[in-house]
Amino acid sequence: MYDAAKHQQLLIARSAIIEIKNRISGTHELILGASARADAATWKHARQAYIDSVEDIIRAAGFDWEVWKPLVSKNATEIKNAYLSLGRVSSRGGRNGKPSANKQALRALYSKEWGAVENALKAIPPSIEKARGAIISELEQCDPAGEYEIFPEWVLLADGERPRNLGPLKGRLRADLIAGHAYTGPRYWEEEWALAQIRYAERNVLKDSKSFLESEVDRVEEELRLAVDAAYAPANYSAAKCDLRPLLHRSWLAMSSFKMRARIEMMVREALRIALTWQSMDGSWPSVFEEGKPCIATTAFATACLSMLNDHSHWRENRERGLNWLLSHRTEQGAWGPVKEMGATNEINLIVTVAILDACRMEGIPLDHPAVIEAEAALLSAQSPAGLWEDYRGMGEEYLTALIVEYFQRREQRQVDMSEATILGRGLILRGHALSMNDSVSDQVLALASIYHGLEYVLYGFLLKNDVEIRTQKGETIGFREALSAFEVLARNSNWIGHAASLPFRTQLAEMAAKRDEVIHRMGRVEAGQLSIFVERVFAFVGKFDVNALGYSLLV
Repeated sequence: MYDAAKHQQLLIARSAIIEIKNRISGTHELILGASARADAATWKHARQAYIDSVEDIIRAAGFDWEVWKPLVSKNATEIKNAYLSLGRVSSRGGRNGKPSANKQALRALYSKEWGAVENALKAIPPSIEKARGAIISELEQCDPAGEYEIFPEWVLLADGERPRNLGPLKGRLRADLIAGHAYTGPRYWEEEWALAQIRYAERNVLKDSKSFLESEVDRVEEELRLAVDAAYAPANYSAAKCDLRPLLHRSWLAMSSFKMRARIEMMVREALRIALTWQSMDGSWPSVFEEGKPCIATTAFATACLSMLNDHSHWRENRERGLNWLLSHRTEQGAWGPVKEMGATNEINLIVTVAILDACRMEGIPLDHPAVIEAEAALLSAQSPAGLWEDYRGMGEEYLTALIVEYFQRREQRQVDMSEATILGRGLILRGHALSMNDSVSDQVLALASIYHGLEYVLYGFLLKNDVEIRTQKGETIGFREALSAFEVLARNSNWIGHAASLPFRTQLAEMAAKRDEVIHRMGRVEAGQLSIFVERVFAFVGKFDVNALGYSLLV
C-alpha cells in the first residue's frame, strides 16, 4: 500500500542530498572562498552562514547533524586555505588535485545517504499514486518567485491535492502567461509546453492572457499546416521525403487541446484521408512513402488520430487493422518502440505506448486484454525511483510524467459505474462536437441542442455523484440553469472555486442557454463561429471539474 508520508520524506531527503552536494562541492565553494580574502569578521560571518545553511538542509532531511558537523566545518576551513594558497578553489579539495581525507569522508557520507534513500524509494512499488506524490513534492519544493519553469499540467494535476504553495504557483503561471513568457527550454519539447499552456489557460479562464494564447494557437496551427503542405507536396513524393510520422505526431498532440482541436480538426481529417491511401494491407503505415517499411510510431499516431475522430464509421476497418498490427508488434516488455529517442527509454517508447493505449481505450478494447495489461505494466516499470518518468537521456520528466498520469486518469473512466446521466451527457457532448464540424444549418442546430443538453446531463451526473438532489418535490429534474446554480454551490463548498467566486464560463454558458432557447422556440439560427465558442467552453468547463466531481476525466 502506498505510504504518501514516507514517500514525501524520502523525496525531501533526496533533494537535500543533492543540495548538500552543491553546498559542499558546487558554486557555494566559490561564494565561501571569495570571503576568505576579506577581513576576519566577514570570513567568520560567511563561514557560519555556510555551516548553518548546510545544517538546516541536513536536519530537514532527517540526517544526524552531529555526524556531518565536524566534516562540514573542516570543509569550510579547507576551502579558505585552498583559496588563499592557490587563488582559486581546488576542484578536488586537496593538494595536487587529490581530494583531502575530509573531502573523501564527506563524499562517502553523502554517497551512503544517497544510496540508502534511492534503495528506499525503489522499494516503494511503481504506481500512479507514487507519481502524484512526486509531482506534489516537486511543486512544494519549487519557489514561485524563482526562475524554475512550472509545467502547467502539473499544476492542473495537483489541483485536487492542494500542495501548500499551489496559490502562489498559480499566480506565477498566470503572470507568465499574461506577460507572454513562452517556454525557453530545449527546442524538442517546445510544442508540448505550448499546448500545456493553452490547456491550462482554457481550463482556468485566463482572459488577460488571451492575446498571447491566441498567438500560440496561431503558431501551432500554422506549423501544422506547413507540415501538412510539406508532407503531401508532389516534390517530396518523388524525392521520397514525404515523412508522415512528425505530421501525425503533431496532429495527435494538438488535438489534446479543445481550442486547438476546434481550429485544426478539418485539416487533420483531410490529412488523414490522404494518409489512409498509404496504409498497407497488413494494417501498418510506413513513415516514408517510397520506402514502404512499416513504422510502429507512424502506425501508432495514425491509429490514435483516427480513433479520436471515431464518428466516421467508414474508418473503422482502417483503425481495426492498424490496432491489430500494433498489437502483434510489441516489444519483449509488452509495450512499443522505437527506443532511445526523444520520449523513449532504453526499453520502451513512452509517448508511442500511451498513444496506442489511448487508441485501445477509445476502440473499446477491454482493460483485461493481455496486451493492455502488459503495456500498462511496462509503463509503470519505467517509472524512476522518485516516481516520475524521463527518457533515456534523463529529459522530459515534466511532460512524460503528466502524459502517463493523465492516461491512467482517462482509463479510470472505464473502471467506474457511470450514472445514466453521465453516460448520456458525455455521448451528447461528443456527438454535438462532431456535428459542429459540418456546415449544414440543420447539423449546426442539432450540435447546439446536443452540447446544451449534454452539459445539462453532465451537471446532473456531477451533482448525483456528490449526493446533491436533482429533482423537485414533484419528481421533475431541476433544469439546466438550476443545475448550474446548484453546481456552483457545490464547487464553492468543495473548495473547487473560491467561496465568493462564480463558476468559470458562467456568462458564456448562460449565453448558450439563451441561444438554445432562441433556436428551439423561435426558429433562430446559430452562427458557426458562435457555435465553436460554445463547444470550446463546454469542453473547458467539463475538463476543469470532471476529475474533482467524478474522480476521472470524462471527455477524453
